[in-house]
Parts: sequence; structure tokens; C-alpha cells
Amino acid sequence: MNQMRRSLDPEKITLVQSSWAEMDSTSIQAATLCLINLSATDAIISALFKKDGIVRSLETLQGITYVVGCLDQPERLRPYLGSLGRLLRLHGVSASHQQIVGAALLQTLGQSLGDKFTPAHRGAWAVAYSFISGIMIAESGASAGPLGSQSLP
Repeated sequence: MNQMRRSLDPEKITLVQSSWAEMDSTSIQAATLCLINLSATDAIISALFKKDGIVRSLETLQGITYVVGCLDQPERLRPYLGSLGRLLRLHGVSASHQQIVGAALLQTLGQSLGDKFTPAHRGAWAVAYSFISGIMIAESGASAGPLGSQSLP
């Protein structure tokens, strides 16, 4: 984990935070793109957004806003991401889904930001997402697989 933290240097954190600031993470358009990209990838992930998809997508974007704001304070992220990882694990999401979610996030950022989402931004986001998902997996025990496949209320 320390090695991953070192790869998420201040320059990458700045690129992630500045590109996220360009996103309108409260817009229905961004939420719709996020929902489409996440739902198109995997049946388990799609099921998480089946009921109240736009609302859940907006909640996802709000969560990303919090995480992006705390990238330079990983000790604040650990409890939040661990709790989120455990919740997702209860609903059938496993460590292998993290790569799918990361790809959907990068796709949503590219679609939303267009030319403002440069290769440097994409690279910084890839490192940041690897760091974030690593914490979620480690803290939730997701590497052991899903705990169940219940639907969210």
C-alpha cells in the first residue's frame, strides 16, 4: 500500500483534483453518463443501479467528490472506503469488479471533459483509482470474493 501511495504523488493528486473540479458532478448529464457506463459493463454492477439509477449515480459522484478531496489525506479515506467496500461486497461486488468500475469512471471522465481530459489526467486517474480500489479491497476483505448478491433497497 505504501508503494501505491508513493506513486500517487502531489502532481497526480493535483491533476485528479483539477480535472474533477471541471466535472459538474451534480448534473443529471454526468450522472446519466456514469449510470450508462457502469450499467453497460456487468450484471452485478448494473443491478446496483436498477432501482433509482440516477439517484444512485449522483450518490456515486458525490462519493467520488469526497474521495478526490481526501487524496492527500489517505488516513481519512481508509474508514470511508473500507465501509463502502464492505457494503458493495454484501451486494455481490468483488475485487474483480474494481477494474470494471475504474474503466467506467475513466470513460465517464473522458466523455464529460472531452479535450480537457488529457493523457496526463487519464494516467493520474488510473494511479489514483488503483490506490482507491486497493484500499477498498484491503479494508473490506473483497479479495476473498463477494459476501452475497443481495439487491440494494
